[in-house]
Amino acid sequence: MSTSAFVTIAVFILVAISLYQRFHSEGARKRDQQARPGTAPDTGPGTLRGPTLSREELDAALEQIDRRLEQFRLEYIAISPQPKPALHPWQSKFGGRPYWPRDLDYPRADNGRSLFLLAQLNFEEIPELPSFPGLPDSGLLQFFITDDDLLGLPLDGAGVATGKAHRASNYRVVYHPVIERDTAALEPDVPDTRDAEFFPLQDEYALTFSRESGLPALADYRFGRTGIDLSSLPDEVMDELFDRNEADGSRIGGYANFTQDDPREGETENAWPLLFQMDSESREGVEILWGDAGVGNFFIRPQDLARRDFSRVWYNWDCC
Repeated sequence: MSTSAFVTIAVFILVAISLYQRFHSEGARKRDQQARPGTAPDTGPGTLRGPTLSREELDAALEQIDRRLEQFRLEYIAISPQPKPALHPWQSKFGGRPYWPRDLDYPRADNGRSLFLLAQLNFEEIPELPSFPGLPDSGLLQFFITDDDLLGLPLDGAGVATGKAHRASNYRVVYHPVIERDTAALEPDVPDTRDAEFFPLQDEYALTFSRESGLPALADYRFGRTGIDLSSLPDEVMDELFDRNEADGSRIGGYANFTQDDPREGETENAWPLLFQMDSESREGVEILWGDAGVGNFFIRPQDLARRDFSRVWYNWDCC
C-alpha cells in the first residue's frame, strides 16, 4: 500500500471513530431526554445538525497529513517590507525610484512609456538559499511593470494570461551583475512609484530578509506530488489546511501563493520554480495591494537562471 493511501485511510479511521462516538453520544442524549418528561428536543436555531470533530481529533488528523508533507518542505527567503525608504539607490527595496546606470537604455513598454520599479533585490543583502540552485549571490535583480489597469500582465484575445510564452514587453526583469556605487554614474531622471496611478504600491519600502521553510501550499500546483487526495478529506480538515498551508507573504523561492489558480498547472514538476513573489500587505506604514488583495508572481526556468537569462521570466498576478 502506498504512503499516500495510508495517510488517507488513517485520516478516515480517525474521523470514523469520532463520528461513531458522536452519534452514540447523541443517541444516548436523545434517549435520556425522552425518559425525562417535559424535556424538549433541540430543534431551534443553532442546533447541531451533525457530528463535528473536536480540536483533539482534528489535530490528530492534521498530524498524520503533516508527516506525509514533511518530505516536501521547501526553504525560501522571506521578504519583509519596512515602513522606511532605502538609504542608497542600490539597496533592496519595493517601489520608489530604481537604481539605473546612465549608460543603459531604460526599460519601456510597447507604447514607449517608461516602466515603473516594482522591486529590486541586492543579493549581497540576502541570505544564501542552497536549495535554489543558480540563484545569484551578488548583483542586483530588478522587476519592472507598467502603471496601468493590467499592471503589465500579458493577455491573449480571450483575456487569458499568456506570460509563459509572451515576450516580456510590458514587464521586464533586469539583472545587473556589477553594481555601480558612484551616484554620479546613475540616472536621476527615472520614474517614481509615488507618481503612479494603478500601481500595487506608491511608497518606497526598504527590505529585510530571513531564510524560512514551509510545507506544500494547497494553491501551488506542486501539491499534487504529495499524493494526498484533498477531495477525500473531511471539510474540517480541508478548512484547516487552507487556513495554514498557504505560501503567503513576499518571498524568493519556495511554494507560491495564488487567489485563483496556479497558471503552471499541467507543467512538469519544477519546470518553472518561483523566482520572486510580492504579496498584498496592509499594516502600519506599509500598504501593498494587487487589485482586491491579490498577489504577483515571477517564475523562471532553471536553465535560464543558470545562464542569468531573465528575458523569459513568466509573470502573473491575480486577485479575488
